[in-house]
Amino acid sequence: MRYTTIIINLVMGLVMVQPALTSFAGDIPALKPPAVFDFEKDKEGWDIADWAGEQKDCVAKSIELSVDEVSKGKNSLKIMTDFPGDKWTQAPIEYVRDIDLTGAKRISADIFLPKQARSELFQARIIVTAGAWWFIEMKAPVKLEHGKWTTVTAKLDVTDADEGQYWRFKDKAQGILANLSRVRKLTVRVEYNASSKNAGAPYKGPVYIDNIVIE
Repeated sequence: MRYTTIIINLVMGLVMVQPALTSFAGDIPALKPPAVFDFEKDKEGWDIADWAGEQKDCVAKSIELSVDEVSKGKNSLKIMTDFPGDKWTQAPIEYVRDIDLTGAKRISADIFLPKQARSELFQARIIVTAGAWWFIEMKAPVKLEHGKWTTVTAKLDVTDADEGQYWRFKDKAQGILANLSRVRKLTVRVEYNASSKNAGAPYKGPVYIDNIVIE
């Protein structure tokens, strides 16, 4: 049963994304850019993180395809959320698969925040999990404007000198440059950067994500 599941997942990934494939973990195929996730047929492997339900600061409740708001094509991902507004909370979605980002320049994602989400504290960033499952986070979040699409871009073509300006990591061995060829997971995370001393209006409703591009 375990082997059947793995084979099915790999076949689904090939059908959904159709990028070039390489391999850096035995016979496991790795996605290789360019790749575009436009969600025209399905979620293409993106989903709410499995661990989200175990963390109180994760407020993503469900995910589905939607025609309500799109940045390109006919569909986007609609994530239903419940941000309380008086503490830092997040709504992350993930793509879990081996990826070789060698030669890629950027990862970008379009995010739509409805007008009803009126707080100025909404922001988003892209996270790369790589190597021995090291957490490599975009250092500067991008502010989200309500009622508009915002493109969040993570720079991959960094140098040894400026890597730390764009990414947060423990040390160079666990940084983006050392692990571009061994990415395990991508995350797009919508954040509400609130606290008890810097609160905003609560928001319970959808956030839309579309056109995630690796190039």
